[in-house]
Amino acid sequence: MNFTPRQYDMQDDATRRRIFWLLKRLTSYALWKRKRDAWRAFAEAYEHAVNTWPKDQPEQMRVQELPGIAKVQQLYDDGLSRLAKGQRDVWRWGAELHEAHRLHGVMAQFLYPHPDYWERGHQEAQYPPNVEKLHKLIRSGQFQGDEAALEVLFGARSWAHWKGPETLLNPDAYERDFYTSQFPVFPASLEPVPQGSRRTIWSGQTVPVDGIWEPVAVEQRYAFFLFPVGEKKLHNSGCFNYLVRKTKAPNHVTYVSGAKHWLRCEPVHWRLLWEDTRYRDGVVPDEFEYFENDADQPTPPARPRF
Repeated sequence: MNFTPRQYDMQDDATRRRIFWLLKRLTSYALWKRKRDAWRAFAEAYEHAVNTWPKDQPEQMRVQELPGIAKVQQLYDDGLSRLAKGQRDVWRWGAELHEAHRLHGVMAQFLYPHPDYWERGHQEAQYPPNVEKLHKLIRSGQFQGDEAALEVLFGARSWAHWKGPETLLNPDAYERDFYTSQFPVFPASLEPVPQGSRRTIWSGQTVPVDGIWEPVAVEQRYAFFLFPVGEKKLHNSGCFNYLVRKTKAPNHVTYVSGAKHWLRCEPVHWRLLWEDTRYRDGVVPDEFEYFENDADQPTPPARPRF
């Protein structure tokens, strides 16, 4: 398959295959286990820093954060235990993996709120070397797009996670001011995207099954402008999204104004492309395909020595 960088057209077969593969990867047990293992390495390193850093060292880690760090570890452990049984409601609002992901992000953002390096909720300068070691550990458990399965509470002003494929496919989107998320290495051959069923749901309706859904425009001919004639034709109208059963199907962004940073979200039809039945039999496969080419992430990061 040939793929030209920065050509992200959801009508293009190569783009569709990559987004489909990425969404399966981002919602896999293997990826969330890596997130959990990275957090465990960070938690051990943070506790080690609290207990061993010299008191005369300018940089200090806050002991009061340890109970919260332990809570996130427990949320990851409990959520993974349920995910291994195919229970994907762990990604619903307030559930184990939703909360673990949220608190992970908060801890990463507020890791070292020293005024020389951090202001108004944002890192403003490179952390000191000892703190940076912890920063790398906590960021190693965050993957670009790992919020893919998290529930979006339905509302008139809320929309699906992915309005387009750029955030997942453009390497520039993985760059931050003070860290870089690892860009995935795609397999040489990617499976084709399923045709999808003709069954659709409308934004605000309850999602019947876990899986990857495609926003579509519905074309229907009418006789005398009253009676439908022939079969409906479904055309892709945006980026695939992963939707969890019993959540409300989200709206979708239909227009983006780059100049004014203005978005317009509207209700859409969603068509099921692939139902996620992984792990329901209690068996978790190796899932090596999602990381087999990521040479720099073969194992969870080791605890650094200060």
